[in-house]
Amino acid sequence: MTTHAPAQPPASSGVTPGLEAAHLDVAEIAARARPPAARPPGHPIHPPSHPLHELVPLAQRRGALDPQQLTATAEGAARALLRQGEATNTRLSYSSAMRYWCAWYAARYGGALTLPVPVPVVVQFIVDHAARRRDEPPNSSVAAHDAWPAQALKPTLDATAPSSVEGAHQDASADPVRASSEGRGPRKPRKKPAAALVTELPPDIDAALVAHGYKGKLGAPALNTLVHRIAVLSKAHQMARSRVMGGAAAPSPSGIKAARQGANAAATPPVPPGAPSSSGASAGDGPNPCADPLVRELLARTRRAYAQRGAAPKRQRALTRDPMQLVLATCDASLKGKRDRALLLFAWSTGGRRRSEVSAAVLENLQRVDGGAFLYTLTHSKTNQRGDLRPEDVKPLVGSAAAAMREWLAVLQAHGIREGAIFRRIRRGGHLAEPLAAAAVRDIVKERCALAGVEGSFSAHSLRAGFVTEAGRQNMPLPETMALTGHQSVATVVGYFRAEATLAGQAGRMLDEG
Repeated sequence: MTTHAPAQPPASSGVTPGLEAAHLDVAEIAARARPPAARPPGHPIHPPSHPLHELVPLAQRRGALDPQQLTATAEGAARALLRQGEATNTRLSYSSAMRYWCAWYAARYGGALTLPVPVPVVVQFIVDHAARRRDEPPNSSVAAHDAWPAQALKPTLDATAPSSVEGAHQDASADPVRASSEGRGPRKPRKKPAAALVTELPPDIDAALVAHGYKGKLGAPALNTLVHRIAVLSKAHQMARSRVMGGAAAPSPSGIKAARQGANAAATPPVPPGAPSSSGASAGDGPNPCADPLVRELLARTRRAYAQRGAAPKRQRALTRDPMQLVLATCDASLKGKRDRALLLFAWSTGGRRRSEVSAAVLENLQRVDGGAFLYTLTHSKTNQRGDLRPEDVKPLVGSAAAAMREWLAVLQAHGIREGAIFRRIRRGGHLAEPLAAAAVRDIVKERCALAGVEGSFSAHSLRAGFVTEAGRQNMPLPETMALTGHQSVATVVGYFRAEATLAGQAGRMLDEG
């Protein structure tokens, strides 16, 4: 009886270890008998006697990749996708905040900002940018914090306790009972004059930050700007710690909002572009200074101090129906007039689109339907970062808005433009050029409001606020309003119902109705 040796697998020249075997043993035979789902992890799909895939020679010619690590090209491509997947406004906001941190630190401490940032530096940043009254002494309760230098803040009692005979006399004169026993009547409290607001930022540093473009104007920034910059620094520390721990933090748009509302440490964010890293200790080696109890308490009380002074956040005026009609009346039959009219009506009528959504609008997502109306599919927005196809992202364009769009589309077709951006820059000679930037949408709104003579401060967000406010005035159903605006929070939509939306209500006229 003739015996045959088991067939040997073809040589593989060292490609894909694990697909080669010199012989079959009992374990290998048992492994073959298992169903595919029961095979141990890492076990090859094909048995050793199976020939290699027909495309393996292609990898050999081009140079087989290492499955355990990325090439430099693949890593660069992955980083590019991560950057392009971020919201542009968020990336620019993070970059601006970190550039300001680095510039301020260099002017204040004479060096480069590195992570982790000590707690006293964050506190110094707050007092440099938070406006306060000069006649109010600092809060003594923060001086006892273990991370706070003893000489940085004197207790209030040391600053106010009488330390001389003159001080004791003044203290006695302030006591009505003691003053009456000395034959004098009680002294009436004098009303304090309104004190000017001050910060700890030296004027020459403030001027230098403005001169080099890190600040827009002299003086203290808005409170929301200060809290935003603290939140960005907090996120930089959290992401640095995540990298040290070997984890990956998912982007969270609610992180900065949480920091603004509670003045606390925010949720895990994407790394702010330009965030510095320490050459020695890593930011993951120490705690997040923005989550320090002292910083949190100081920010919370700063908010309270601003509120007690009546300092309310500045809000742009809403472009409701009446002022919107005046603005539209400035749009003539010129190319610029046709474009601006179509842009303003598109942004307002589709639910108050954000300026970034208007500048990113493309012809491919605009569909003409019966009756001369249009449907625009919003493929990317603040609440739809992944581009999911959702019914609520289909926005109607009807009535005067559709008529303005038809007129502008005729202009685009006459210039041979049938794809790409809807709203474009108009150069000299009537040439349509590149797509409008988001900032250009803001400029168009402000320019048209000025031409119309509408009083108030306006921006691109006035379109969104105006749509929601007008919907409240006309008692539009809240679900219908939210479907067009894309809001997911009822409280947020109600917040847009400005005070002028209540002018037509009866609650404020109850005394007059009698």
